[in-house]
Amino acid sequence: MAHPDSDPSIHNEPHLRAASFEVDPSELKAARSLAQDSQESDPDAAVEHTVWDEPALSAELTEDHDGPQLKYSEWLAWRLKTTSVRRTWTVTILIVLAAGPWAVLGALVRGIAGGGWGLAMVVLIAPVTEEVMKVAATLWVVEKRPYWFRSPVQIMICSIAGGLAFAAIENVLYLFVYFPDADPWLTVVRWTVCVGLHTVCSALAGIGLVRIWSRAISSRRRPQISDGVRWGLAAILIHGLYNGTATLVEILLPLKF
Repeated sequence: MAHPDSDPSIHNEPHLRAASFEVDPSELKAARSLAQDSQESDPDAAVEHTVWDEPALSAELTEDHDGPQLKYSEWLAWRLKTTSVRRTWTVTILIVLAAGPWAVLGALVRGIAGGGWGLAMVVLIAPVTEEVMKVAATLWVVEKRPYWFRSPVQIMICSIAGGLAFAAIENVLYLFVYFPDADPWLTVVRWTVCVGLHTVCSALAGIGLVRIWSRAISSRRRPQISDGVRWGLAAILIHGLYNGTATLVEILLPLKF
């Protein structure tokens, strides 16, 4: 039985031996596979896992590298340059068109999440769920694909569309499912006050998204939710105060509000 060479000398390393070194064929196959995966990798996915933006990496280490996906700033600049204005408006229109179905999903999620929570559902769970769902698609684009927007106007259009769609779906549920025999005044309130509430709150959340997007674009850095969170919280607070006030009126007065 052959025994492995136990010579501890550095000259016994495989690449320093006099005889030619034979590479394990399986390693060559793995190298080819890794190279192919690297060539076929999606830059949008790769930038999510890049390490080239870590603070510990010095400028000297990051000066010479290949590929726009290595650093977020370069990836974003590359995407902004190669994404047409027409495509950004196509994305905007698609988000607006999806606002209706997304609003239905938001209403269903709110109903499932809020069952049996009573007052907490009205003043906390419902406002948080609704305000998040109304701008969820727009927020995803701002956070993951900021180059799909070219102007703050596009973000505001998408945000307000989400609010209008949710208000319309909610009104249909209230007036035709929950209270089909409601007094005419309720219809007026639902299509004026409630629509206005949802629109204003979504606009506030949209301002927050604009701040997140604008700072990311101007500084070529990853979007930071903290840049606009106060506007989202303001929308939730106003919504919660309205719901709490409406609930109080319903308790004190014999009205179906």
